Amino acid sequence: MAKFIIKGGKALSGEIQVYGAKNAVLPQMAAAVLTNEKVRLENVPQILDVRVMSDILKNLGAKVEKTGDHSIEIDPSGINKSEINEDLARRLRASVLLVGSLLSRFGKVILPFPGGDIIGRRSLGTHLRGFEAMGAKVVRQNDHYAITAKKLKAAEIYLEERSVTATENVVMAAVLCEGETIIRFAASEPHVIDLCEMLNKMGAKISGLGSPTLKIKGVKKLKGVERKITPDQIDAVTFACAGITTSGTV
Repeated sequence: MAKFIIKGGKALSGEIQVYGAKNAVLPQMAAAVLTNEKVRLENVPQILDVRVMSDILKNLGAKVEKTGDHSIEIDPSGINKSEINEDLARRLRASVLLVGSLLSRFGKVILPFPGGDIIGRRSLGTHLRGFEAMGAKVVRQNDHYAITAKKLKAAEIYLEERSVTATENVVMAAVLCEGETIIRFAASEPHVIDLCEMLNKMGAKISGLGSPTLKIKGVKKLKGVERKITPDQIDAVTFACAGITTSGTV
């Protein structure tokens, strides 16, 4: 059994670089699918989830290149399918974040039941009903969902829960949808705001950032972008607490 052996009694001092938040980088990687131009992300954390999301994008046809220790470049122009690889999806619950962008791009998505958590604990219902409100058809088939829409339509959507990933997913589905989509009871966490800011920089028209009501006016296309991922707030507070509790200087 793995274990940590910690010998305490010393002040913890030093300078720490806080890298990007996992919950910020994964939806921004998924958003790259919405354009045919390159997306460059900086301050990317070196974590397994980022590697798995990169592999999913590559499997769909994108090029993902590591351009530095904490930077990547995504070229989505070669994406030619919308069926998410089953083995990879089971390794990453955040694979569900690709549904909104793939549905917007191709009008259909095959989503294997994502891993990471037991589905019964964190239902995908809020995501799926959001897509249905925009005209998508959702069919559950054995161990996956088939989600299709000849053409997504703008809608007023009231989310059943303030789900971060459901908010992000519906936003990504709506940015290229003709008309104005309104999302009520939207999540307003910092990484939701980050995603919306990224999409706006790509040419989207999203207002109400940070509030429970988001308004998205659909545009015809999005462009590439360079983006620095927001540092992880939990990491920052953890290091600060380590310094405080040991009377050190961090």
